[in-house]
Amino acid sequence: MMLNQETHKMSLQQEQQKSYQEKGFLLLPNFLCEQEIAAINAKLSSTSWTDVPGTVLEADGKTLRAIHEDSTLMGVLEDV
Repeated sequence: MMLNQETHKMSLQQEQQKSYQEKGFLLLPNFLCEQEIAAINAKLSSTSWTDVPGTVLEADGKTLRAIHEDSTLMGVLEDV
């Protein structure tokens, strides 16, 4: 499943921009549909994250906790 980039193009309202500047993140409810989320979760779950720069793993050393790099630059989600 490929993410529909055309569907996901958007511009932020001033209030959203201000919130991002203040908090460092945005919540975008319903930005992705359930199928897109399932595809991303499946890809993230099936990828080996050991020795990948910018990632944080859980105590088990396998389960991904966070990505602190632009995953699009890493190529991880290219085929999702």
